[in-house]
Amino acid sequence: MRNLALPHNICALLLCLAFSSPSQADDGTPIPVQPADSVGRYTDAIDLAEAEFSAYSMELADLYLGLGQSLMDLEKYDESRKAFQHGMQIVRVNFGLNSPDQTNYLFSLADIEDQVGDLALADKILQNVYLINARTFGEDHPDMLPVLDKMLSWYLKSIATHPADRPYGGLAKAERITNKMAEIVELDKGLSHPDTANLYRRVGELNYHLAHLWSSAELPASSGFTFSTEGSTSSNRPPQRSTIELHFKEGTNAFTKLADSVNQNEDLTPWAKAESVAQLGDWYLTFGRTHTAGEIYQRAYRFLEASDSDDQLAKTFFERPTPVRFLNNSPLSPNIPESSGENELNISMTITKGGKVQDVKILNPPDHVGKPWLTEIKKSVVSLRFRPKMVDGRVVKSKGFILHYTMPETGSTPGTVSTPETVHTTETGR
Repeated sequence: MRNLALPHNICALLLCLAFSSPSQADDGTPIPVQPADSVGRYTDAIDLAEAEFSAYSMELADLYLGLGQSLMDLEKYDESRKAFQHGMQIVRVNFGLNSPDQTNYLFSLADIEDQVGDLALADKILQNVYLINARTFGEDHPDMLPVLDKMLSWYLKSIATHPADRPYGGLAKAERITNKMAEIVELDKGLSHPDTANLYRRVGELNYHLAHLWSSAELPASSGFTFSTEGSTSSNRPPQRSTIELHFKEGTNAFTKLADSVNQNEDLTPWAKAESVAQLGDWYLTFGRTHTAGEIYQRAYRFLEASDSDDQLAKTFFERPTPVRFLNNSPLSPNIPESSGENELNISMTITKGGKVQDVKILNPPDHVGKPWLTEIKKSVVSLRFRPKMVDGRVVKSKGFILHYTMPETGSTPGTVSTPETVHTTETGR
C-alpha cells in the first residue's frame, strides 16, 4: 500500500495550497486564487519537499500533478507537460514502469495533446493507459471499469472539442470502449443485469451513428482507426461498404444481447421484453433488412399473444406505426399535446411495410409559416423511420396516418429543422 504520510510542515503547506480561504476585496467579496498564484505556491511546496526528502520521494508526485494542472490553466503547455512527466517518473521509480498509479498523469498528458491538437499522440497515450491497467488487473476484471469509464468520458469530451477532427475516429474509440465495458459487466453481473442491457444499448446506438457518419460525410483517412486491446491502431480507411457492414454487424450483436438481457430479467414486464425484441427488428429495418425485421416483429407479437389471455396486449403494442426511438437523432416524444397551438402542424402520410414515409401532406399549413419551412419539415418527416403496424401478426401498410408536429422555436432557420420535437400519432385508415 502506498504511504503518503507527510511531516507536519509539508502537510500544512499542502493543506494551505488546497484549502486556504481566498483573499477578499474591500467589500468582503472573495477573490479566487489565480492560476499564476497557484503555480508559485506549488513551486514553493516542491522546493520545500525536495529539501526535506529526496528528488524521487512520493511526497513530490502529487505536487507536480497540481503544478502541471495550474500551468495548463495558463496554457503553458510545454512547462505543464514537463511537470506531469516529472511526477509520473517519480511514480515509476517508486512503483514500477507499468504501475497503474501513473494513470492520472497519463490522462493529464493526453489532455495537453488534445489541447494542442496532436490527437494521434493523445490516442497513443490513452492506449498506454489501457495496456498498463489491463496488465495489472486483467482485461476482463471489474477493476478495469473505472479507467474505461474515464477513457470513454475523455473521448466524448474530445469529440465535442474537435467536432471537425473527430467525427468518426473518436466515436469509434468510444464504441470499442463501451463494448468492452459491456463485456466486463456481463461477466461480472450476468447478462440479465440492467447495467448489462444499458451498455449494450449504447453500443448499438453508437454503431448506428458511426455507420451514419461514414455514409454521409467525406471523412479524412486518419479517422478510420479502431480501439485495440492489443495496443495497435490502423489509419487505413477501409472501403465504405465494408465499414457500414461492420457497424451493422456490431450493432446487430449489441441489440441481440440487449434483447437477451431484457428477456432473462424476471423483474421486467412482457411489454418491456417485447419492446427489446422489437428494437432488434427496428435495427434491421433501419438498414433495409425489412424481411428479417418483419420476422422479428412477428416474434414479439406472438410473445405478447402468449403472455395475455385475450391477445389485446399484442394488438395494443402494434396498433399503430411507432417512431424508431433508439436512434438519438430522433428526439420524439409520445406525449399528446393538450391543445393545438399555432406552432403545431397535422401531417398526413403513408407508412409502408418497410417503415418508410410516403405521400406526406401538411393538412393545416398556417399563414405565418413560409414555403421553405414547410419544404424542410416535409424532408425531415420523410427521413424518419417507423416500426410498422401489425394486424394479426402481419406487417401492414398504414394510410392516412396523422402525425402532430410541434415546430421548433421561432428564430431557427429552415436548414436547422431535423425531426419533430413533440409528436402524437393517430391513424384515420389503413
